[in-house]
Amino acid sequence: MSTTTARTWQSDMLPANFGVSAVIYLDNLQPVQIFARGRNLDTNTPAYYALSMQRGLQAQLVKVLDGSATTLATVRSQSYTSGLWVKVTLLPDGDQLRAEIVRMDTKQYLNEAGAWQAAPAFALTVRDSAIAGDGYAGIHRPAQTAATINFDDFTILGMNRVQESFDQTGVGALPDGWDRWTNASGGAFAVTNQLSQSPANSLQSSSSLSQGSSRTWLRSLGAENVQVSASFYLNNLAPGELIGRGSNLNGASPTFYSLSIVRGVNVKLLRVVNGTVTELGAVKSNTYVSGQWVQAKLTILGDQIHATVYRTDTGQYLDANGNWSDAPAKALSRTDSAIQGAGFVGVHRPATYAGSVTLDDFEAQVVSGDSTGPSVTIQAPADGARLTGRVTVSADATDSGGIDLVEFLVDGVLRYATAQSPYSWTFDTIGLANGSHTIAVRAHDLAGNVGEDSISVTVENDTPARPNIPRHYSHIRVAALAYNGTPFTSYEKTLLRSSIDLVIPHPRYLGTINTESADTPQLIYTNVSNLYEQILTDWLEYADKNGQDRELAFYHAAKPTDWSGASPSSRPVNWFWSVLRGSTLTSLTNLTSAARDTTVGDVTFGALGESIYLGFPERFRELNANLSSFAAGGWKGQLEYATAVDAAGAPTTWKPISSLVFDGTAGFTKSGTITFDPLADWKPSKIGTSASLFFIRIRTITTGTAPKATTLLGRDYVQARGTSRGTIPVFDAAADTDGDGYLNDGEYARRAQGKDARFRYESRLFYPYYGQMRFVTNPSAVAVHDWAADYHERFLAANPLADGLFVDNSGGKSPIRGYSTVEPMDDYTESYASMLATINKRIAPRWLAPNTSGGGPETDAVIRTTPASVEEFAIRALAHNRQQFEDLAALVAHRQSLVTPSPYLVLDSHPSGGSPTDARTQISTLAYYYLLGNPDSTFLMFFGGNEPASSWTRHWSPAAAYDVGKPTDNWSLFREGIDPTNSALIYRIYQRSYANSLVLYKPLSYMPGKGVGTLSDATATTHVLSGTYRLLRADGTLSGPVTSVTLRNGEGAVLIKA
Repeated sequence: MSTTTARTWQSDMLPANFGVSAVIYLDNLQPVQIFARGRNLDTNTPAYYALSMQRGLQAQLVKVLDGSATTLATVRSQSYTSGLWVKVTLLPDGDQLRAEIVRMDTKQYLNEAGAWQAAPAFALTVRDSAIAGDGYAGIHRPAQTAATINFDDFTILGMNRVQESFDQTGVGALPDGWDRWTNASGGAFAVTNQLSQSPANSLQSSSSLSQGSSRTWLRSLGAENVQVSASFYLNNLAPGELIGRGSNLNGASPTFYSLSIVRGVNVKLLRVVNGTVTELGAVKSNTYVSGQWVQAKLTILGDQIHATVYRTDTGQYLDANGNWSDAPAKALSRTDSAIQGAGFVGVHRPATYAGSVTLDDFEAQVVSGDSTGPSVTIQAPADGARLTGRVTVSADATDSGGIDLVEFLVDGVLRYATAQSPYSWTFDTIGLANGSHTIAVRAHDLAGNVGEDSISVTVENDTPARPNIPRHYSHIRVAALAYNGTPFTSYEKTLLRSSIDLVIPHPRYLGTINTESADTPQLIYTNVSNLYEQILTDWLEYADKNGQDRELAFYHAAKPTDWSGASPSSRPVNWFWSVLRGSTLTSLTNLTSAARDTTVGDVTFGALGESIYLGFPERFRELNANLSSFAAGGWKGQLEYATAVDAAGAPTTWKPISSLVFDGTAGFTKSGTITFDPLADWKPSKIGTSASLFFIRIRTITTGTAPKATTLLGRDYVQARGTSRGTIPVFDAAADTDGDGYLNDGEYARRAQGKDARFRYESRLFYPYYGQMRFVTNPSAVAVHDWAADYHERFLAANPLADGLFVDNSGGKSPIRGYSTVEPMDDYTESYASMLATINKRIAPRWLAPNTSGGGPETDAVIRTTPASVEEFAIRALAHNRQQFEDLAALVAHRQSLVTPSPYLVLDSHPSGGSPTDARTQISTLAYYYLLGNPDSTFLMFFGGNEPASSWTRHWSPAAAYDVGKPTDNWSLFREGIDPTNSALIYRIYQRSYANSLVLYKPLSYMPGKGVGTLSDATATTHVLSGTYRLLRADGTLSGPVTSVTLRNGEGAVLIKA
């Protein structure tokens, strides 16, 4: 009934400044209130302060005296909010009342302007002194509408909430009610005006001694469940700590829990008992942060201990994987019950490093409520299971207050998160190293508590089979590139028959190479690190055919993201991919280029019975027509869209676009913009030779003078404006009430501030610097793996002479690390490696070789799951110093040791500092390679990525054909000394013995902090040999006998035993 009034409250009277919070479901017009300082609640004349909430969203601070309500302040959400849970908090503090409102779906805060934002904010703040003193807290339903109200997680926020800015305390002193202790003279915490976040003072402890320790605490607050926060200025290695449940603080053997933070940002949760420190957890920012104010918050509730870290400069939160997120996140969550009972809160500076610990805007409050984490049980696989291939992890998670989020982790790395039950996740174990791993499932409830279950499993996947590659020489394997433009003269053909063991060619050369050397494997180029052109439309068509979400294969921006760059395969987002004109689908004029260029009037609309067709890979809503001449003489065109296709994908049925929003062209009688809502039955189709695109057509329905266009373009949603830079917008999924991935005008009006994408696809992230419409591949979903395997199986079927694939950009490191993304990104390495393994398995007995150039530790996963790899530009004999040589040698040895037998590794080289036809460059490159290569499992590629379409006369040295024998040992140091041209630099000469030779290489001299040597002749040093040798020349001939050798920086020698 609309006349029903009801309230409920806690039975204990609470201090005046205790606050209250609850999670409320807003789905009707019935207001619901949380209140504090309540009195006379069982009468018709109650008194209290309340925060009133109503669907829409409308929030009000209300004062009720003797049963009469007065509205003190009101705020309305700029975007319509209904059918979701909202966490609301009422905070009385003296004569000040504040309201905090947080959306549970997006974790955004409502600000005083009615906009939703990621950073914490108060929605309402007023002052009123009519109701003072202690009172009750509870929930009230005023009489207004016949409807049901639902709320959860009612929580009391206790104590005289302490907020200390230190601005009212004199320099050198402490605020009233604070105590302090230190073991170092002059190192005690005190107020300073040297630095502050909020003007003009802060709190600081400075010590020139690393053993200096100090702390300060509130002596008036003794509570068990507390939340403590402060902003720390991070500019040195001295950590600052927030403490809770503190005892024995006035001495060297204290007890407390603490959050430690230091420049970097490095964060730890610590337990200190009688002065003994135990680390409960740690996380390190993947982005180095220094010289910034960073807010830290320690929450202790029951046995749950949380650390929250917030950057005040970017408005981002540190998550558990070291990434910065726009959405609120906990950096650390741990369960520990060693310290119980009430204790003090404050700040601690441990004895570690000299320097200053500076903090500002300290805040503390007692918290109460739900402190029990969810119950989590991993149902499959079983603890101790042995896993191969794809595995589904399923878990049960329950909590009396409801589950907010369930996360799946492997070895501590977040791999998948969902809010939808049943809670399960399928992943491919092939991306993990064989051996023991930990799978954990972590559940969060609506109160922020965490429950977790974990199991240990053993991964036992087969190592990818290494193909048998015929060879021309026993001492070396040689690979070559043949990009489009490489001439295949008698020179190249002779090398194919005599010397080249592996080729990465353009597909046009497959037949030629096969004719000359049928046993030489050929790997053709592909790239699955980003989706663009034909590979993009192939995924979209595959997803539609197999009932998959198109957006599975992409990462989406969580905040507006600036981009820049361009490449031959990029294209502006406002270009239509196909523009055609004709009367039938078999008689068409291609106007695609004409619709994009600036040639005046080169796109003529159709005569009666003809149509202009415009296609784009995704649904679109906007057509921008720049007309050079206008419709006249009664000409009319009707906008239509395809609603049905035949078995070949050609459109068979068209309907008029009935959802036209605006026609700025007035029927093509002037230039302008046409907008329309995409209809649900719009089908992608193929016209002419196009891929499957979403087509509209402008069908001429009356005679007259057809208009002519200079350009026909779509929506420039990344604001490029004809340049190679712009901003990727954010899509507000919460505003998409019908869940169709598109915001109509009504939904768009209710979107959160700063989220300006009309379609979900508009928020896809571009691969850095590659430009528009080249999207970073999200390899997390097994459906994407299956598509990639299916695509490349078809790709190789169309190129039957190819023996496999050369997969570019495959180092395994996320290209968008540090970006704010909607999807988790920490599983990129393992997921990308799994995707490559899925492709390799599907195309067998053909095989793939990823280009791992520039990869770091992430590349190990790729190496373990593929039979070969290519390290582009690895060897730079005339440019590397001694440290770079040793680093590359260690890298090669490491990657060769990851699996047995060692995977194939192609070591490409670069002539930097020399010329590819110069004898010094060729011999130095060959010597460098011989020091670290393996004649059975590694290949040398002479300058492959440098001038990849040039003649092989620039990619070969006859010296490689000379039989140096098999290596008899590993590389070692031959000589070391001072660079003759610079006494600050040290040179090293490295050696390796072969059955028929001794190989020497002298990289550039080097000394850390001092610089790198030159290639000058003056750097030459002469060294006596232990025997008689002949120098191998670049043309394959030998010198006369020598017993010494002279080497410059960046020079090598292959010495053949005499």
